[in-house]
Amino acid sequence: MTTERELTNATDGAMGPRRVTFMDASARRAGDGASASASGSGSGSGSSHLGAKRVNNAHAAPRELINDRYLLDKVLGRGSFGKVVLAYDLREDKHVAIKVVERSARNDVAVAQEIALLREINGSCGGGGSEASGMSCDNDMDDDFSFLLPTSGKENCVRLLDAFEHDVDRSSSDGRERLAYQCLVFDLMSHSLYDLLRVTNLGGVSIKLVRKFGVQILHALAYLKSQNIIHCDVKPENVLLCHPERSAVKIIDFGSACKVGKQQFSYVQSRFYRAPEVMLGMKYGSAIDMWSLGCMLYELRTGKPLFTGRSEHDQLFKIENTIGRISQKTLKKIPVEYRERYFESDGRMKPSPEALRAAQSSGLALPEPSSRPVGRVLLQELVRAGSIYSPQSSNSLDEMTDSDGAFLERRRERRTGVDDGEPDDEHHVFLSLLNRMLIYDPDDRITPEQALAHPFFYSIEHNTRPIEALVRRSMDRLPSIPNMDTVTELNAREAAQGALGGIGERFTFMGQARKHSGNSFAC
Repeated sequence: MTTERELTNATDGAMGPRRVTFMDASARRAGDGASASASGSGSGSGSSHLGAKRVNNAHAAPRELINDRYLLDKVLGRGSFGKVVLAYDLREDKHVAIKVVERSARNDVAVAQEIALLREINGSCGGGGSEASGMSCDNDMDDDFSFLLPTSGKENCVRLLDAFEHDVDRSSSDGRERLAYQCLVFDLMSHSLYDLLRVTNLGGVSIKLVRKFGVQILHALAYLKSQNIIHCDVKPENVLLCHPERSAVKIIDFGSACKVGKQQFSYVQSRFYRAPEVMLGMKYGSAIDMWSLGCMLYELRTGKPLFTGRSEHDQLFKIENTIGRISQKTLKKIPVEYRERYFESDGRMKPSPEALRAAQSSGLALPEPSSRPVGRVLLQELVRAGSIYSPQSSNSLDEMTDSDGAFLERRRERRTGVDDGEPDDEHHVFLSLLNRMLIYDPDDRITPEQALAHPFFYSIEHNTRPIEALVRRSMDRLPSIPNMDTVTELNAREAAQGALGGIGERFTFMGQARKHSGNSFAC
């Protein structure tokens, strides 16, 4: 069933909708830019997320060997960029995910930039199996809590193992034509964090899992920032579990990434996670990834996106409803064209057409700035999901400020029980972190390094001691990843019904050549 979220994103962006991970059942959200990279099933086991059933005649064609090394299997994912294919690396004796992109003048530039950035991120001048630097998904997480220890952040970014071109001949009315493809080889990984949310029925994960994921993503963003790299598409679909039963994660999809000062596109990020400066035509930098992460952490906790605008104007209007009016200082930085398009002369946001229609239809007044504060929305979602059993004190949550230490100075006498018995103080400090991430002016937004020092990543009971110092003591009470079998079963059913658009089918380049009908890059 198509949801409002699918409809609002499917029309977003000139690049059109894309599937970011192969687990998604339909074009749930549109992507803006190149698509996701390595996604796959279990770590090194070769087990399929589509389940034991073989669907859509997966074995109709023999396996094809390419580059004298990779034995192709089934399609894991697809999108406007091309396809992600499960393969077996005969040299390294393990399964991998290969991103296959048909060559064109446009794609060649994007793929070349993605390869260059990934090699810089991975600290390697070339692809190459086990010699590529970084943490392998096959052997990481010997200790499920080791990710909380000091890290460079490099190991929380997907590894590019190899990159090569593959050509295939195709018969046409004009004779034989040679089609060319770019192939990027990645570690095979597990489900995305959006699939994890699907397991919870979009009810969100525990505050402890949010912390565990958040600290890893922040390490990755801090590392990218140190390399002057902007990811440009941080969202749940682009963060994958390394193993279906462990909480180690990696950021994927550097197809939209760029270097600071060398931004090629004014239109980046998926709309629900798009930073205000991008929508307002301002210069942008690494701070856009922190905005996206703030939206993502909220969604991980509640299962619902924080801002669900149907257009950029509607997205901006919803943001104003939550975090208030934009300051005059920031307003002056916005190009005149965008100020006139979105703002009244007094600096107030013009209502979006979507908001006007909704108000007219419902007979209700338009929402005011700050009428939907993050604290109130968070509490409402947690109550609705049954995560909070005694939902008093909403006023206290609404009064949350962006001061990192404010929650420590006014700890509440009444403690509201939440999902796993933790005091509501954790949600106070969580809101403090979100409020520092969701700031209009990127110069005032918290950085990854500052966020890693935020009290949210410290023990609530021992707020002067970093959480990594308490890891060993906490092993028996930290939550595990929810059972992912329901996602596997859902994907199998959808694939059997043809809802996944060819995902699960055997992939061969000869088959691609037979299906090919568009423009190609002739060698």
